[in-house]
Amino acid sequence: MPSPSRQYGAALGLAAALLLTACGTTPGETDPPADAGTSTSTTPAPTTTAAPAASSTPSTAAANRPAGLRGLLPTASELPGLDPQWRWQAARTGPAPSAPFGACAKVEMSALGASRAVQRDYRPAAAMGDAADTAAAVQALRFPDRMTAERARRVLVAWHDRCAGELAGSGRSNAKVTSLAPVPSGSSEAWWYLTSWATSGDDGHFQAFGIVVRDDRMVLLTMDHDGQDHSYSPRKDPMYRAVQRVDELFVPQG
Repeated sequence: MPSPSRQYGAALGLAAALLLTACGTTPGETDPPADAGTSTSTTPAPTTTAAPAASSTPSTAAANRPAGLRGLLPTASELPGLDPQWRWQAARTGPAPSAPFGACAKVEMSALGASRAVQRDYRPAAAMGDAADTAAAVQALRFPDRMTAERARRVLVAWHDRCAGELAGSGRSNAKVTSLAPVPSGSSEAWWYLTSWATSGDDGHFQAFGIVVRDDRMVLLTMDHDGQDHSYSPRKDPMYRAVQRVDELFVPQG
């Protein structure tokens, strides 16, 4: 695990073309505006593992959560930290920026058919000290229907499968992308992976990326940090736990 001072310290035509290239297929909400390894080409089957038992003490009462997509954005206290002492603070919540989300992304999600998107950004709490290159973000999306969401999911998988080579082609040395790692959930699919590349000396940059898909809704997550390593046991990784938490937030949404 990185030291405390450094860790975690356009259009549908375009979408259709991207889908045809990337994966061989043609790809209502009322929210207000306001251990890195080599890449593999594994498309995970939808996770069918039974949902884990609901927590007896949910961190936020369902009745107090915002309606719609914003209810799928974890609060700063709900987002798992990088270690037991780590704390996040929310930096911004509002419409998702018109930019690709994640190191492997090519276009913003609206180009893949998302009809609405909101995002919350997180930064380290003040007590975490110097962690300028550490950040997290969660993007909640609604698509016109389940089929459109599924097509977008396939594009995300294709982006993952080509990511290591494209990161290297962009000048990032020692670029690595782990395999997609399923997370047991009550949603149709949930998984995460880790990207990394060298920065300077023995240090590197790490970005964990997660996804939860349920019907016509999708949540994407990123966590970034610099450091010498990213070392957690498989089910203790902050992104694994964050994906689990987001999956729980879908329950009160119906």
